[in-house]
Amino acid sequence: MQFLSLGGSDEIGASCHFLSIAGGGLVLDAGADPNAEGVPSLPRYDLIRSLYGADHASHVFVTHAHHDHIGGLPTLVENFPQVHVHLTHATRALVEFMLFASARLQERKYREGSSMHLPLFDAEQLEDTLARFSTHDYEAPFVLQQGHQQVSAEFYSAGHVLGSSGVLIQFSEKGSERRLFYTSDTNTRSQAIIPGGCYPEPPIDILITETTLGADPRAELTTRKAEEHRFCEALQGVIAREGCALVPVFMLGRAQEVLAVIDRFKRQGRLPKNVPVYTAGGLREVSRIYDQTRHDTPRINEEFEVYQVDQRRFPFKQAKILKATHQPSIFVLASGMLF
Repeated sequence: MQFLSLGGSDEIGASCHFLSIAGGGLVLDAGADPNAEGVPSLPRYDLIRSLYGADHASHVFVTHAHHDHIGGLPTLVENFPQVHVHLTHATRALVEFMLFASARLQERKYREGSSMHLPLFDAEQLEDTLARFSTHDYEAPFVLQQGHQQVSAEFYSAGHVLGSSGVLIQFSEKGSERRLFYTSDTNTRSQAIIPGGCYPEPPIDILITETTLGADPRAELTTRKAEEHRFCEALQGVIAREGCALVPVFMLGRAQEVLAVIDRFKRQGRLPKNVPVYTAGGLREVSRIYDQTRHDTPRINEEFEVYQVDQRRFPFKQAKILKATHQPSIFVLASGMLF
């Protein structure tokens, strides 16, 4: 087996790894660097071609729908048109929405001159990418053909965001059976909506894992309970002085979790029930996908719906914005809306 990291390996960047095993090539995620644009944001797909040849990549596993794990997927398919893409059902729904939104944003930025980079892909390329998708349930093994050999793969819930997964890959090497597990972004602790991850039983011969601030000494002193308490106190302080709280969130995952936490604060009487919560943009569509899949994906409470949380659509007209901000309120907004 040979392992090659094609993207960011020591920072939040274009998560993408390549495995040469069992006579073929497997790709783990195909992200784009969120801090770059155009070709510079992509993984080094050229390394696969130069080291192994253009036909060596046959399958790609997409672990979840964050941009740093999917933003380079259409370009990967364009470079290696023989690849098959494997992901969970919920991740497929999110990837479709997120990538079409990304294509529109890239085209708009190039057209208006705010970006010098041509769009990496368009709607037609995305349709070709979607045609290569195969969806799989959690903990349901499936077999891949790698040259003259077969490889077994299995998704496990990663506890990160809706649809997120780690992947167990089992293959033969020099007469021995090998078990490799790629966690991708993972979380062992339950959140407000998504429970902690599940992992395969040992033995694991090879572990590939990712972490954000995992070696930061502050992480050992931080608990979810304490951070939620601090968040609630901050909201209470703003509302007490009749101000507006602006809560910046990631469109996928953090937005839905924050809305669930705010809803719990209201039900516990820690925040006034009549304080309006405003949301806008793509996070509302992601919330809809969260609700549609609540009976088929790991949940702490499958009856909870993000749209049960009392929320209002962000008022884009200036007069309505002024009216909304002249009373205590909470704005939960993703990055585009913050501008």
